[in-house]
Amino acid sequence: MTRRLLQTLIAISAAALPAAVAHRALASEEDVAEYIKEATAQVEFVIVKSTVNYDEARRIAAEASRRLREPMKLRDLSPTSKGGLSFAKAICEENGWDAPCYVARGRYDDGAYVSIEHTSGYPEFKPNLYIVVVASDRKGSALIKKAASEAQKIFPDSYRRVAQVYMGCIH
Repeated sequence: MTRRLLQTLIAISAAALPAAVAHRALASEEDVAEYIKEATAQVEFVIVKSTVNYDEARRIAAEASRRLREPMKLRDLSPTSKGGLSFAKAICEENGWDAPCYVARGRYDDGAYVSIEHTSGYPEFKPNLYIVVVASDRKGSALIKKAASEAQKIFPDSYRRVAQVYMGCIH
């Protein structure tokens, strides 16, 4: 399980990870576990909707922003023709990444907000879904508890999910 997670994290950001990390020889499961512990953080998300349809996610995000009175922070991501999300090609290239490029939410941007993310950035999540996120923070934080409680009142199917997010250098 930990080797799969590390391989997924590296695959997600292979273009952005330093070559030394992407090709790092990991001799044992203990090495893998130690690297994951050092390079990732457990981030908890409050999610009000999961869907395969971006337009539906966009509609729910607008409703969540209005009803929860939280700002919409879409990070200038757009759906790609193959599914998933990406920054604009120019932004990918400016950062030295191949397009399309996507960096998982949860890297030093915790708080209450409304965003649409793609589960391709989170190995623990069911694949190929757009998720409408209304908060992220460390697991079990007061912010997460409050955001989940507020979301549940308006979106009864909302839920909390924890993912390990790569926090290392991506340049």
